[in-house]
Amino acid sequence: MNLDGTIGQVQPAASDLSNGTTGSGAVVLAGSPTLTGTAALPIVTLSGKITNYNGIATVSDGVPAEYATVDLTAQTAAIGATTLYTTSAIGAGVYRISWVAKVTTAATTSSTLGGAAGFQATYTDADDSVVVTPLAVPNASATGNTTQTQLSGTVIMNVKASTNIQYQFGYTTSGTTSMAYNLHIKLEAL
Repeated sequence: MNLDGTIGQVQPAASDLSNGTTGSGAVVLAGSPTLTGTAALPIVTLSGKITNYNGIATVSDGVPAEYATVDLTAQTAAIGATTLYTTSAIGAGVYRISWVAKVTTAATTSSTLGGAAGFQATYTDADDSVVVTPLAVPNASATGNTTQTQLSGTVIMNVKASTNIQYQFGYTTSGTTSMAYNLHIKLEAL
C-alpha cells in the first residue's frame, strides 16, 4: 500500500531515471547502462535460405553448415570404416569433408601416416546410387617418420538422402615404439 492509501507502485519522477542514481526508494538504470556477466542463449533453429551474407548475395542454401566433427588424438592403429554422418530423408546434396592428420610420436624405426590406403571416405552417390570410395587428394599417405609429418585433404561428394557417409584411415609402423597420430575431420553440407 502506498503512503497515500492507494494500492500500486509509485511512479518515479523523470529526474530519477536520468543518471542511474537511487531515487524514490528504487535503483534505476542509467540511459546507457553497462551490463556484465554471462547470459545463456536458447538454441535457435533456422530454416530457409540465407540469401545474403556480409552484404553479398548467396546461392544454394546460402552458407555451408557443419554437420559432423571428429577429433581423435593418440591413435596407434588404423581406423576401419566408421560412420561420420547419416544424411536425413531430405539431406541429398553436395557435402565436403576436410581433414588433417599429424604424427605426434615418431616410431622407433619407420612409419607411414595413412598406411597404404590413406584417408578414404565412402558414400552413396545421389544420382545413380553407386557406393563410391574416393581417395583423398593430393596425398594418400606420408612416409616421414617425424612429428613434422602431416597430411590433409578435402573430399567433395554428391550424397544420396538417408545414407551413411563413412571414413577410414590407414596406419603402418615398425619398431619398439609405435607411431602415434591425431586425426581431425569436419563435414559440411554445401
